[in-house]
Amino acid sequence: MNSNIVRVTIVALCFFFYAQLANAGFTSIYISPTPGSTIPVPDYNADPVAGSLDVSETWTNDHGTEYSFDVWGTTDSDPPLRIIKEVTNGTGVTWVGYNIDLDPTESPTFEETSPVPSSDVMTLISSSPYSLDFGLPSPVGPGDSVTFDFVVNIPSTGGFSFTLTQSPILIPEPSACVLVFLGTTLVAALYRRRV
Repeated sequence: MNSNIVRVTIVALCFFFYAQLANAGFTSIYISPTPGSTIPVPDYNADPVAGSLDVSETWTNDHGTEYSFDVWGTTDSDPPLRIIKEVTNGTGVTWVGYNIDLDPTESPTFEETSPVPSSDVMTLISSSPYSLDFGLPSPVGPGDSVTFDFVVNIPSTGGFSFTLTQSPILIPEPSACVLVFLGTTLVAALYRRRV
C-alpha cells in the first residue's frame, strides 16, 4: 500500500513539474502602435505558450518610408520569441529589399544563427543583433506579399518591451531615373563647353 502511495506521489510530482515547464516562457504578448503613430496596429495572433507571434499587415503609402510598432508582454523565464511577419505591398512601387530593426538601447536582440532569419522570396543579406537586411533575388511587386521568419531573444523575466522598425527598399520610379540621366547629361554638356 505504501509503495502505491509513493508511486502516485512521484507521478503527480512529475506531472506538476512537466506542467510548469510546459508553461515556462511567455505569460502574455501584445502589439501596440509606437507613440505618436497614426498607423493602426497590424493584425496579429500571439501564442504565449508556443512563444510565437504571427503578424499580417499591408504596407500602404500612409506608412511613409519607415514604420514602427511596439511588442510587449510578460515572461516567467528568458524565452526566445519567434515572429512570422507577412507584409503585403500596397504602395504601387516594387520593393527590392526590406529592413527590420530593433532599438539598440533596448535589451532584446535578433537571433542570428539558430534558426537563421529567413524569408519566402528574399534573401538575408546581412544581420546583426539589432538589424536584419533582406534583398533580392525576388522583388516584391505591388499587391504581392513577402513573409519573414525570425527570432527575438528576450533576456528578461517579468515585463519586456521592444520596438520593431521596418522599411522596404524601393525601386526608383522610371521618371526619377530619367531625371537623373537628364541631369547627368546636362552637367556633362556644361562641362564640355567650358573645357
